[in-house]
Amino acid sequence: MRIIIAPCERKWYDKVCAKCFPYWEEVVAKLEARGHHLIQVSQLHQTRYAKDFRLDSFGNNLTLAEMGRILREEADMIITIDSFFQHLSHQNGKHGVVIFSKSPPEVFGYPENINLLKDRKYIREKWFRVWKEEPYDKDAFVTADEVVDAVENYGKLKKEAK
Repeated sequence: MRIIIAPCERKWYDKVCAKCFPYWEEVVAKLEARGHHLIQVSQLHQTRYAKDFRLDSFGNNLTLAEMGRILREEADMIITIDSFFQHLSHQNGKHGVVIFSKSPPEVFGYPENINLLKDRKYIREKWFRVWKEEPYDKDAFVTADEVVDAVENYGKLKKEAK
């Protein structure tokens, strides 16, 4: 399966963004070992996890139109955090696995995705508050194995739908 990943790592004022999933390296290694082709779209300064790495529109390389083309033509599914990328993917007809930490998936996610949330106790009280003020909590995320299992389940669901 061809999977686009969008890790969306960010640091604000030397703080890790509360949305930064901490297990990308493990997820990528496990999925590549299972024969999946991963295409990473990221900004220039971000860690490269997948062998196929493309700079996204915020890295001044790919335009939104080019990102849309890659989604439509080169991807079977996506894996991303709760971010702009899930919305861009939805607009281009691609879905997959979205990792949430402190936002409610029923508000910010799409039902076509497998939306992963570890526990509602981590959801922040003020959903629309600025993210750079939110403290990072590694415990707010599902494990790498849960993401890999969700990818495999999504692939099975897509095959059954055909």
